[in-house]
Amino acid sequence: MKRMQTLMCIVLALSLLLGLGLAGAQAESAGKIVVFQQKTEIYDQLVELAKTYQEETGVEVEVWPIAGDDYYQNLKTYMASEYGPTVFTLNSASEIAEMSGYLADLSDL
Repeated sequence: MKRMQTLMCIVLALSLLLGLGLAGAQAESAGKIVVFQQKTEIYDQLVELAKTYQEETGVEVEVWPIAGDDYYQNLKTYMASEYGPTVFTLNSASEIAEMSGYLADLSDL
């Protein structure tokens, strides 16, 4: 079960990076993608995925691992400072509602 959850997290991260890559290709400047994640058990896989993505697209990707109960508070702090990540996870409907101003609809990508 744990292995399946890890695999699903990796697939989700890959999907998000792909979507952002497509959006970045349409933008004038691709910039840098920052992934803010709380699953320390998949950190190494995300870093490898980021390296592969960077090699294929030329877009720099940083993975910021934040473990423990401080994840959401750290995310809110970074977002309020305007130095927030490009990709991040939310764990509840209340978090989604609170962070809705930072979310983008990717369904057209």
